[in-house]
Amino acid sequence: MGAGQSTPETASSQASVCDFSKEQIVKLGQEIDKIDGLILSVKKNENYDKVVSDAGGARIPDLEGGAAFASYMATLRGKDFKDINEHYTLLRPYGSRFSLILEHLLYAQVNGILEEYKAILSSIKTLCEKYQSNCVADVVVEQDIDVIISENFSEAKTHLNLFNQIQIPDTITSTLKETIGIINEINKRFSNIDNIITEMKTICERTRTTTRLFSRAGGKTARSAYKKRKQMKMKMKNSNSRSKTRNNKKKYTTMVKV
Repeated sequence: MGAGQSTPETASSQASVCDFSKEQIVKLGQEIDKIDGLILSVKKNENYDKVVSDAGGARIPDLEGGAAFASYMATLRGKDFKDINEHYTLLRPYGSRFSLILEHLLYAQVNGILEEYKAILSSIKTLCEKYQSNCVADVVVEQDIDVIISENFSEAKTHLNLFNQIQIPDTITSTLKETIGIINEINKRFSNIDNIITEMKTICERTRTTTRLFSRAGGKTARSAYKKRKQMKMKMKNSNSRSKTRNNKKKYTTMVKV
């Protein structure tokens, strides 16, 4: 590319934290749907049920046996990430024998990570909307961001690191290339917490400035102006109605006199 041009990734990283979050929420939703499709494809494999049954009866140490394991695999969605990761670790030494289960567990881990990142960005989006309508003090911003970044975001990255330690087959790596790229872009955008806090504080300051200007103007917001115009129209309408009634009465009285 020539000088001055930017890649889609660069353009996204230059977007405001609020716009970036909105964009990535949509992308993450699409990726979640894609991974759901891959999981469904694995479960539809004609050998899947037999492989799950074999794993349940294989007496693998620390793994649920029999119907309990089949039930576990049937309800993976929403399970704790570390729990799914541990199940993958238990079955990994058995290699190709349980490859369908391992593939399912890999995709389930990816979905868990995507859901975590989506929840984090949804929280950022909610904060943006909150600060754009009302913001009291900068200290509130720091507290809100600290909870999201230091706790939720930190946990999601821990899960991502656990996933990255897995030796994933090349076929699955190529399938997840776009997904991994989106996650990496989000990590890059949120790598500097101070920048995120500064952006949010700027939104708050803008909101406070606008609120002060409205207050000095007597609190005449667009809504109050609209209500005032509506009231004036009603008064004019009522006034015209009364005028017509008086004119009709005069006309009627004149006709009677004649």
